[in-house]
Amino acid sequence: MNMELVMMAVVACLAILVIFGMWFDTVTDLFVKREKMSVTLKNFVVETSWWNRCKGTYTLQNYTTVRLYLTSGETYTMKFLAGFKCDGLSVPKIFRWFLPSWDEKNARYNWAGAIHDALYGNEGFGIFSREECDDIFRGALRESNIGRFKAGCADKAVEWFANKHFGDDSLDCARLVTLE
Repeated sequence: MNMELVMMAVVACLAILVIFGMWFDTVTDLFVKREKMSVTLKNFVVETSWWNRCKGTYTLQNYTTVRLYLTSGETYTMKFLAGFKCDGLSVPKIFRWFLPSWDEKNARYNWAGAIHDALYGNEGFGIFSREECDDIFRGALRESNIGRFKAGCADKAVEWFANKHFGDDSLDCARLVTLE
C-alpha cells in the first residue's frame, strides 16, 4: 500500500476522533455540571529567552519570566530558572507535519509547551486543576497564532493521552519554576 494513502487514512481517522470527541464534550457539558469552571488565557508575555536542544530535550539558557493574563482579570507570573527543561509539545513523529514538536520560527508556540510542562510538573502549583492547565495550554496555542482546529486537536490529544503525566516531573525541573 502507498505510504501516502496510509497517512491520509490515519489523518482521516484522527480527524473523525477529534470531531467526535469535541461533539461528545459539547453534549456532555449540557448534562454534566463541572466542579470547577475552566480558565481562559487572554494573553501571555515572555521575556527574552534562549533554548538549547540536546537529544529531543530543550534546556532554557537564561532566567525568564512569563506572565499569564486570564480573561477573569487575574495575572500570574511564572519564573523559569536557567536549566529548566522541556520536551516541546511531545507530538508523535507521524503527526509532526500537522503540529510540530518544536517550531524554530514561533517562540510563543514553544512556550505553550514549556508552560504546560511546568504546570503539569508542579501539579498546577496547587492553583490550577489538570483540566485548567490544559485550558491554559490551548489558550497559549491560540495566542501563538495556531488555528482553533489545531489547538483543539492538541487539547484533545493531551486530554486523552497525556493526562496521566499530571504531577510527573520526569525531567526533574519542577523546582526550577515558580508561580506567583
